[in-house]
Amino acid sequence: MASQFKISLLTPGDISDASTIFFASFNSATAQTFFPPTASGKRWFADSITAALNDPSKGIIHVVVTDESELADGEIGGGRRKVVAHSKWVKHAGGKPPKWDQMWRKEPAEGVSAEMLEREFFAPMERQQERYLGERPHYYLETIATLPEYRKKGLASMLLHWGTDQADQLGW
Repeated sequence: MASQFKISLLTPGDISDASTIFFASFNSATAQTFFPPTASGKRWFADSITAALNDPSKGIIHVVVTDESELADGEIGGGRRKVVAHSKWVKHAGGKPPKWDQMWRKEPAEGVSAEMLEREFFAPMERQQERYLGERPHYYLETIATLPEYRKKGLASMLLHWGTDQADQLGW
């Protein structure tokens, strides 16, 4: 059966798949320094998504692409959907942007210090955001990833278009 891709908001049932995609995509030694693919690292990532879903006022929006022709349990029509790409967008309505520890779970994975995570990973991104976007309203893409076997199918483009369309609709 040909793949049929669909874009939608992430649901709690998608968090495990989003975690698998994230760690399959960000697997360099540098990425693993900040986001170790350990049980603790995966729990930190999943807990951060759960916190965002539980508090929509933060403006964190997780968007996924699913392959509707192949469900996660291998049975067409009876199982849960198969998430094959994931993105994290932040809708910032203006003013001073929140710090990283308001957007992710504050206590990082075991073996990763919050100070190092802030200094070496998040602070450089925050400086760029401040420099180029300032306090004006904007959407920004924090992460985007696709399962390796689903790359080069336009799924990341679908996720990019979703975010830019959202910003365009608001006139941002």
